[in-house]
Amino acid sequence: CVLLIMCNLARLNCWPKPPKAFVAFWLSIVGLTALTILMYFVHLPYQAVVLLLIFVIIGTELKAKASTRYYFWAAVGCLFVAVNFSGLDHERILCTPENHYFQGHGFWHVLGSISLWCSYQHYLQFKDELW
Repeated sequence: CVLLIMCNLARLNCWPKPPKAFVAFWLSIVGLTALTILMYFVHLPYQAVVLLLIFVIIGTELKAKASTRYYFWAAVGCLFVAVNFSGLDHERILCTPENHYFQGHGFWHVLGSISLWCSYQHYLQFKDELW
């Protein structure tokens, strides 16, 4: 999610240029990792952070110009569905050790991967703009 937000902020000229961009990226990753660990200890679902990041991605994307957003919306849709599967796994609704084919956590990874591919396809149109 941070990478997509970073690309959108770069398109809006609100993200530093390299090498500062890489420092800002890794500081964001470290900060979100620390937040995830904190949420674990206070028993808050990390899916809430992912959902918040999805809304930030949507907001920053809609502020930037794009010739098409077909793959962007496909990526967002996959992420929304993936977060729901992750939540169902977290609540032990789709977490059945006897079922090796249909696991909420597995669908989180599959849909997350599809979303990443769709995001890559979307951001290809900006390859000349991004650094």
